[in-house]
Amino acid sequence: MDRPEQLRDLYVKIEEAQTQVVMLMKEEINLVSAKDTRLRGFMIDNRPFPNSTEAWADGLRAICEILSIIYSDQFDKVLDPDNLKLNRYWFSKDPDIQFTAQDKSPYEIRNTGIFVDTYGDSDRKKQIIERLGEFFECQIYLDYYKP
Repeated sequence: MDRPEQLRDLYVKIEEAQTQVVMLMKEEINLVSAKDTRLRGFMIDNRPFPNSTEAWADGLRAICEILSIIYSDQFDKVLDPDNLKLNRYWFSKDPDIQFTAQDKSPYEIRNTGIFVDTYGDSDRKKQIIERLGEFFECQIYLDYYKP
């Protein structure tokens, strides 16, 4: 077998492995509530991303960062809660904003000047992530589990 054939075979094997990972992740994502769960990783439009800390807040931050790069020309539309069908502001341009009664600092998404509230339970963070996927019309798969 010559080198180009070996590379083609290797590429086919990589594609097959990626397809299997996608299928496994889709099968595992059948939990309804994210309460008391850990976020192992996520996929955006079939591209896998690990979440090394498994914390929902870190996953939300990472997804916001990625979406702010992919949709840089329209990412500021997250500032309007109506666009995401959320009941309150979860994104702001004000670095001093206090989103909740708790004294938690908001997280700045890359260098966008947009801040996201990462305080709250895992179900709320899951909902925000799902709404981001709907708004930007991209598929976001969440791989989470109960420890």
